[in-house]
Amino acid sequence: MVHIQRSIQSRGMMTLFKGKKGVKSAALILAALTMAISGCSSGGKTNDPEQPSSTGTQTAKESDKPKEEPVELTISTPPFEKSFPPGFQDDPVMKEIEKKLNIKLNIIPANAVGDVNAKFAAQLASGDLPDISWIPSGELIAKVIAAKAALPMDDYLEKHAKHIVEEAPFRIEYSRKMLSKSTDGTTDGKVYIMATGGDSQSDPVEVQVAPYLRYDLWEKLGFPKLETMDDYLPVLKQMMELEPTNADGKKTYGVSAWFGDSWGDWPFSGGFGMFEGKSLVGNWGVYDMETKEITPYLTDPDSYFWKAVTWYNKAYRLGVLDPDSFTMKWDNYLEKANANRLFLGFAQWTIEGGRKAFQAAGTPEKDYFQMPAPNKLDKYIVSYSLPQGSYNFFISKNTKHPEKAVELLDFLISYEGTRLIANGVEGVHWDAVNGKPAYKKEVLDGLKNDADYKIKSGIYKYHNLARGWDIIDPKFNIPIYYMFQPEYVKERLSAAQKKGAEHFNVELPADLYMKKKVKYLDTSFTMDLPAYTEDASVKDEFTKIEANLLTYVRNNQIKIVGIKTEEQFEAQKAKFIEDVKKIGADKMMQWYKDAMAKKK
Repeated sequence: MVHIQRSIQSRGMMTLFKGKKGVKSAALILAALTMAISGCSSGGKTNDPEQPSSTGTQTAKESDKPKEEPVELTISTPPFEKSFPPGFQDDPVMKEIEKKLNIKLNIIPANAVGDVNAKFAAQLASGDLPDISWIPSGELIAKVIAAKAALPMDDYLEKHAKHIVEEAPFRIEYSRKMLSKSTDGTTDGKVYIMATGGDSQSDPVEVQVAPYLRYDLWEKLGFPKLETMDDYLPVLKQMMELEPTNADGKKTYGVSAWFGDSWGDWPFSGGFGMFEGKSLVGNWGVYDMETKEITPYLTDPDSYFWKAVTWYNKAYRLGVLDPDSFTMKWDNYLEKANANRLFLGFAQWTIEGGRKAFQAAGTPEKDYFQMPAPNKLDKYIVSYSLPQGSYNFFISKNTKHPEKAVELLDFLISYEGTRLIANGVEGVHWDAVNGKPAYKKEVLDGLKNDADYKIKSGIYKYHNLARGWDIIDPKFNIPIYYMFQPEYVKERLSAAQKKGAEHFNVELPADLYMKKKVKYLDTSFTMDLPAYTEDASVKDEFTKIEANLLTYVRNNQIKIVGIKTEEQFEAQKAKFIEDVKKIGADKMMQWYKDAMAKKK
């Protein structure tokens, strides 16, 4: 699961510093690795570029034979697609990590925490932090720096993070430039934060974010027109009448949300923007990847934010929105989705568990399909390019094992670590056959038929700790998630996916999006966006405005969804816009536009 541009809180992560030297270095290294593979392979064997060197971190071959007791590290993490209890894990992938690094990892996933922001804030205040911590929202980064809670990694990089230095140097540059600022805007330019995730992650079968609808019920209803998001609302109502309860007799709903979670604004700031080829950027602006224009997110009554809030309000008034949406956390939402109590999801990672449950119950004819984009625009954000990463981690300055903590982050971001997390253990889950990776039959069967296979095997279980899925693996010169290979793509299609593709006259569901002219948002454009923190004349004022806007939006956007009449909704919408203007939203946007004009 990749939570693309997950929340207002993390919008600062979209800002990108792109150093030419770092990009060139990465390109040269990748080219050299690829040449080594293609030029030195013979007899069906592939030469692995990750060979021991005289300097750098401990090699995989050396670490296969730990001479000492494993070092125990605790790490807090983002939520994963599949929930699992916190603690030490014993699946084959985690055992392989222990074998290679001589580390036993105590994992605390956000799925198991509850209010992850509140817990993190308490840990930061007390100093009682894990060895490695995930920072759950963007505005907390400066607080970590101000608290001097993070270990500067600079002195450890050359010896203990050779993979990051050689394979992902831009993440180091970005960390120094963008993730080392304290709450007062000052920076010492050191590396305190390192991010996993990121890069682009496009699945050839399905795009990640789209309307995912119960295809079997849509077919029963006679394929009613679905050209706009409003068209979905009466269809969802009819689906609730067709199937009022799930297999366990529990009430079903047209759609739900996790508004009560720390990233509960994703239903507003994520999917609806991607449907229009737009993205939330700094200073509460909306960037149109086709026109390159930036418009207000909060005060424009026609922004995609207001389109999303309006749609959820209509769903609430029609009775198709799950009433628990207002307080529900992500884990609770996922529990309902996995139990097939919802008919519409806005991302592949919201319906995957339900799809597996239908298969396990022997009802594969019931399934979800990735529907066409709900607009007629020839643009859509299929994927973000995030070379800086997307999930920010830091090492506690109080850790007893700084070298091992750095080595773990290095391994997770490396090609080797990402390959392991994405595909499992070579020789156990897959083999190299004639110079190409091939999954074992029992793995393919398990992934297809067992809803819990990822948890048991470790394959993809820790996906948010790796780097990215369609980066090119230098070992085989193909996307590093081997399920993206043509021989596996069609095998992954369910009956509903095949029927839906035929209905829409495409080979694969994703073709409904991949054939659009504008589909990838390269976040490197944000390198040229101005930052008020660098303008001494407004920095203090705008810092307060930013904090006040964030508080107001969090407290009021969900309340508007629950308004019972259209007239009351319009009145509260007008009040909301007027209130954020008074706080200073338009003042920030005007400064932003003026600063942009000066750059031209």
